[in-house]
Amino acid sequence: MAAKVSVIVPIYNVEKYLRTCLDSLLNQTYRDIVVVAVDDGSPDNSAQILREYMEKDERVKPVFKENGGYGSVLEYAIGAMETEYFIICDPDDYLTEDCIETLVAAAEKNSADIVIGDKIAFFEEREDEESQDEPYTEYSKAIYKYVDDLKPNTVYTGEERGKFAFAVPSPHAKLYRTSITKDIKFLKNVTFLDVNLYLTALQKAERVVYIDKPLAYYLIDRFGNSMTEKNPKRINSNLTVWKLIYNSVIEDSGILPYIYYKLYYHLSHEILIDYSRCSADLFHDSFFDEILSMYGMISEKKSLIDKVYDGTGLNRIIYNILTSGSDGLKKAVVRMYINFYKKR
Repeated sequence: MAAKVSVIVPIYNVEKYLRTCLDSLLNQTYRDIVVVAVDDGSPDNSAQILREYMEKDERVKPVFKENGGYGSVLEYAIGAMETEYFIICDPDDYLTEDCIETLVAAAEKNSADIVIGDKIAFFEEREDEESQDEPYTEYSKAIYKYVDDLKPNTVYTGEERGKFAFAVPSPHAKLYRTSITKDIKFLKNVTFLDVNLYLTALQKAERVVYIDKPLAYYLIDRFGNSMTEKNPKRINSNLTVWKLIYNSVIEDSGILPYIYYKLYYHLSHEILIDYSRCSADLFHDSFFDEILSMYGMISEKKSLIDKVYDGTGLNRIIYNILTSGSDGLKKAVVRMYINFYKKR
């Protein structure tokens, strides 16, 4: 009998954490799983660890492939998926014992396509901590102020489900119905593809549920984590994935206005912040021209965003300039934003 849930574990240079991750998966109270552990050409001892666990538990199904990046792992794993649902667990993270049981129960009770739980962030090193015996942890909600009117254990459908575009997009404690993800496009050698998976799947989902319970542990400060690096590659990845999402969802005639609103927000905050910190030639590189062209793309969707945009005062004035103002005004406001972020 085939398993009901696949757990995708994308692996590269994480042998220090891998056993903890795998143990948390194999000790789940929900047993009907298969662990698709994809070794993406990792040069460390990860492959040997996977073979060890494969011999201990037949639910561990390792895959060994040449390095192609996170996108190639998702493309392979989701493309070959035969289970009804899947969850992604990064190998430096781990799940609570009841994580999968809780997510699957919510999915089946509500016929949900996506179920979203909260997580606990933990830190390996904190200078202000007297003892390093135990990592410092913080409760991290998947739902924050932009969607704080979304209620837990409630099924969201129609346009209202689009509000989940403003939930945290990382894969932690998220259960996906496999069928809604089969046509999602992934790229090699770029980061932020979990954002692509989440927003594109959300567009395709019909029923979404949120659970206000921490179900995963997320390591924040690992050296080499793509979420903490600061270099031009990060800018390039962010811009590439933004356009990938834009071009993917634009093909859907039933596009959710909140997703375009999220793309506007992501461009005006996360991308401009990254650019202010990582550009080697601020305002004079190709990235700056690309950012300006992306505001032109988002301007084409202003009528959709207007349906759900809730900014007031100065925020609304800036929004109107960036989505319908002259090219000169747009450029001036973008530069103002970047300079502001640069000084923070």
